[in-house]
Amino acid sequence: MKARPDPPPSAWAQVSWETLDPRHGRLRMERVLQHVSPGGRHLDVGTGNGDGTLLLRGHARCVGLEYGPKSAAIAATKGCTVVQGDVRSAPFASMSFDSITCLDVLEHVPRPQEALAEMARLLVPGGCLVLQTPNRELLKERVLRLVRALGYPQKQPYDLPLGLADLRRLVGSSGLALIEERWMPCWDDRAWVRPFSRSRLFLCAKTR
Repeated sequence: MKARPDPPPSAWAQVSWETLDPRHGRLRMERVLQHVSPGGRHLDVGTGNGDGTLLLRGHARCVGLEYGPKSAAIAATKGCTVVQGDVRSAPFASMSFDSITCLDVLEHVPRPQEALAEMARLLVPGGCLVLQTPNRELLKERVLRLVRALGYPQKQPYDLPLGLADLRRLVGSSGLALIEERWMPCWDDRAWVRPFSRSRLFLCAKTR
């Protein structure tokens, strides 16, 4: 199979994060806030429009990392401390963070193993990675693959969920220990989509 090219940061300008219902980011972050180190140094990967990242300001010393320049600018206007960059080569020193959230981002990253290894590098020993991502076995993801195969345009320039076994393997090979794994519902402003919107939540700790 021919490798899909990396979308440049400018490709994400077409994603209208500024029109996304704020509840999407806030509710997603509320469900995992308990796993963020209180008062610690925290990185939120995939800040988007910043609504979820803003919840962290009173809980941790939080920095957002966002690939799309347009989204990063929107988050900054809302008061987020945000850096525009690629999670596969993040502009931070090793062991800069006590915890990291990466919520529904990994499926949009080419070569996700590089992203996981980089997040492990950024964590202090024993630090927590809260990883949320759909897996390809879900009914919703199977339908979306069919939609893409039929040639319908996608809102996001790269969307390729991994299989559950591959996700577990990549987590383990990145210097991370899988502590807990469970289903996580995803909020959607379309009521008919909500019953099918689920992701897999992985709580991981840096082991080396």
